[in-house]
Amino acid sequence: MKNLFTYTILVCFIGLGFYACDSTTSPQNPLEETPAITFLALYPSEAAFTQEDGFRDTTLTVQIQGSVKHFSADDQLLYTISYKGGETILEDSLTNFNGGSFSGTFELETSTTSFQDYLINVFAYNESNPGNYAQALFKVKGFSNFAPQIIETDSPGEITRPSTGEIPATFTAKVTDQDGQENIDKVYLRVISQQSGEVEGSPFEMFDDGSSFGDEVENDSTYTWSLPVTQTDNNPNRDFDIEFYALDKGGLSSDTVRTTFSIRE
Repeated sequence: MKNLFTYTILVCFIGLGFYACDSTTSPQNPLEETPAITFLALYPSEAAFTQEDGFRDTTLTVQIQGSVKHFSADDQLLYTISYKGGETILEDSLTNFNGGSFSGTFELETSTTSFQDYLINVFAYNESNPGNYAQALFKVKGFSNFAPQIIETDSPGEITRPSTGEIPATFTAKVTDQDGQENIDKVYLRVISQQSGEVEGSPFEMFDDGSSFGDEVENDSTYTWSLPVTQTDNNPNRDFDIEFYALDKGGLSSDTVRTTFSIRE
């Protein structure tokens, strides 16, 4: 599999946390030294594919290496693999231990067009003492075959400033990706004043989380951004060019969809 990998070795030396075991045995002895992981690394730390690898499923083999102190015959090493921010997909013991060092391997089923971050946790503990854990990140970077497409947009066109309070100017973009909706990375809205150029902070990220910037439904492929329109004496009538575009995780960009937007007193 070596020809499929980008062998960037990342040594993950993450802060330590406590791991409590479900145990009803005698309480922890505060004077007893508990097992502690001091070093953790993955080899390789990522797998990167290009179109030269072709469109196919593949199995990745990853090696875990690390160091632990205060480790005795009664202690255990356990590792888990989960999607970053998601469910655990694998749990197993590490049994290859020699003089303070440990190692092991695991396999991941993926494809050359997948994009996924995996979080690997390794725990050191025994039945009477909580130990600690260390974390490492493994990245799968596939390649994109199709750029995302913006199939529909909606914008206010023209809004009249309210006499008091504020009203939202809401912009939406419906985005699809033939490589899968999970391959969409970001959707942006560029706001360009016809009088003074691109406004500060533009381009603005649009959201599909059901809460941010007026987005109503989570994961419905409709991305939203809005801004409040209020009364002002400073150049109240303004005209803008609006540009929508989307990027996928492989770096491909959609076509830019353009429209205009005006605010009137």
